[in-house]
Amino acid sequence: MRKPKNVTIKVLARALDLSPQAVSQALNDYEGTVRVSAETRERVRALAARWNYRPHAGARALRRQTHQNIGFIEVSPPPNSHFLYLISSGVFDAAEENGYQVTFVRMFGGTTDTQRVPKALREVQLDAAIVAPSGPDDHDLEQLLGSLNIPIVRVNTQRPTNAVYPDNRGGSRDITRHLIESGFRNIAFLHAPAEAPDDTTLARRAGYEAAMHADGLPPRVIDIGSDALPASLWARQPLSDAERQMLPDAFVCSDDFTALHLFNMLYAANLRVPDDVAITGFGDNVYASVSAVPLTTAHVPYREMGRAAVAVAIDLIGRRDPAAQSPATCLPVAIRIRSSSSRAIRPPT
Repeated sequence: MRKPKNVTIKVLARALDLSPQAVSQALNDYEGTVRVSAETRERVRALAARWNYRPHAGARALRRQTHQNIGFIEVSPPPNSHFLYLISSGVFDAAEENGYQVTFVRMFGGTTDTQRVPKALREVQLDAAIVAPSGPDDHDLEQLLGSLNIPIVRVNTQRPTNAVYPDNRGGSRDITRHLIESGFRNIAFLHAPAEAPDDTTLARRAGYEAAMHADGLPPRVIDIGSDALPASLWARQPLSDAERQMLPDAFVCSDDFTALHLFNMLYAANLRVPDDVAITGFGDNVYASVSAVPLTTAHVPYREMGRAAVAVAIDLIGRRDPAAQSPATCLPVAIRIRSSSSRAIRPPT
């Protein structure tokens, strides 16, 4: 039998001497008004594969009462946002595997004003949205997302429901414990300055503090540029002996870019990692393993987070309730121990 130019369900039905309803049920694997045997399902699917049948996206969406479209919204992405690319790649892959397309939207400060909302959110029909926010909670943004009247899934931010995020607290606790077990005692937590740290930084700080308290060690939290460390360090100048005494033995940095920034400052001050100071990061970005001294860090499964967010979104879409709630998903992180924390600690004299 020659393949027709335009293969539809009706064409398949005529070729197999079946009703269109039976062919539709066989292809989409649902129970309808027609009884379809396992043998008939195989016949239908074999011919559909041989003729390279592709279902019409609009018809499929109408049948499922969805638009087969999930939004991926980045909100005020930071300059060092390589992780958003990894999350989005997981979102696009998982969406395609489940028959959904993805509408990508990037929003910056001020775009939560109703007059400046991106066109995609005003005109494109979405079944759900996966939102990757940066920074602390934004009331205007929450109002905007609520006005969309669709399920919203947060990714890379901690919420009790409808969220997918890494175990920031546990990962930071494990990294700090690694330093303690390696013999370090004077350990500081270093983060970029912020008037209101986001929940990621707060969770990583909490993990560090928990590990320090568990061993009876005093936590020491420092933001970049503060006077808690000598000004010569921030100025990338050599330190005096007295200034060196102000330095901790090791730093737990809130992220890899902060750790690599610290690398540069220490080297400019004639200090070496890990001989003089040990450093750890968080995230396992593309530079962590290829820096001058490979960085001990926590590997965050960003792609898996994107895929998990799609699974949550599809589950919520299936409930046909924009206010439906699903328990948050917290993904484990893996510690990557490398040279930056490997200095042997000599006993005090």
